[in-house]
Amino acid sequence: METTNTARDVHGELLGLDAAERGLVRTAFLAMIEGEPITLDDLARRADSRPAKLRNVVTRGLVTVDEGDVVVGAAGLSLVPVPRRPHRMLGDGRAWWTWCAVDAVGIPAALGADAVAETACEWCGTPVRLELRAGTIANATHPEARLRAAALAETPYRPGAPERVAAELGPARRNGHSGGDDWYDLAIVGSGGAAFAAAIAATERGAKVVMIERGILGGTCVNIGCVPSKTQLRAGELFWRAGRQPFGGIRTRAESVDLARLVDEKDQLVSTLRREKYENLVGEYGWELVRGEARFEDAETLIVDDRAIRADGFVLATGARPSVPPIPGLDRVDYLTAQRSWT
Repeated sequence: METTNTARDVHGELLGLDAAERGLVRTAFLAMIEGEPITLDDLARRADSRPAKLRNVVTRGLVTVDEGDVVVGAAGLSLVPVPRRPHRMLGDGRAWWTWCAVDAVGIPAALGADAVAETACEWCGTPVRLELRAGTIANATHPEARLRAAALAETPYRPGAPERVAAELGPARRNGHSGGDDWYDLAIVGSGGAAFAAAIAATERGAKVVMIERGILGGTCVNIGCVPSKTQLRAGELFWRAGRQPFGGIRTRAESVDLARLVDEKDQLVSTLRREKYENLVGEYGWELVRGEARFEDAETLIVDDRAIRADGFVLATGARPSVPPIPGLDRVDYLTAQRSWT
């Protein structure tokens, strides 16, 4: 497979690795993809890394070696079969095993390569073989996988050239108004993921930032999107599996569902994540949070209730609301949207 300077930087960020440790995992990963044997000593020299960093990635299983200290695994990719993981990737006459089916498809997709991914259906155990051409699924053996491949083929999305994003912070660009009470470098309307990303990036560069929110802090994902929906889907999945697991030597059964308790547990999770991932960050980074509805007075002034807030830059991250299709009779029934389902 043709490789590029991409690697597992984002993966490393999520695992809490520093730049040096990410460099070790990336170097090992690319060497494996290119079919180049590399020992731990070679890896440390090539990544210009200290022994402590190398020990950390090996201890955590992010880089694995054989008895001769030759790297055989890195960041979910392995040159040897992975126990209890039936996911394999074939390309250029070579084979790799992966920790999850997503990597078996995602790695050649990211590289835009021709490859074959072999795995098994998580639900029925049926073997699945996916053929990728230029990183796009061209054929699949499992009926559901074929349907998904056909759906993907109808979209305009295709993998582009991989690009490494610089991690270094750019120079601070302050406008000189940081001494004024209500004049800011940046005013952000909204408090979801995009708003927090902008606020964090700006405050890290020394800007004076204000965030304005009229409703619940945190936006769609944590409040009415990913978090509540996926925790309920997970509960449903476990209930379904309890009554349909395929092992004859195990006795399980699905009994009753306490929906009120599931909803309460969902609400507790949402509240915890909203506090830890959003509310606490406001104080940690030090920008100002203003509660209320904002409207523009002029090109550099927002009015929030009776307060005028001036800024040289604005980010409007107010999100969206569900689009209701024009279905005849829909206005006469009590229908649910994704937003109303979790409130």
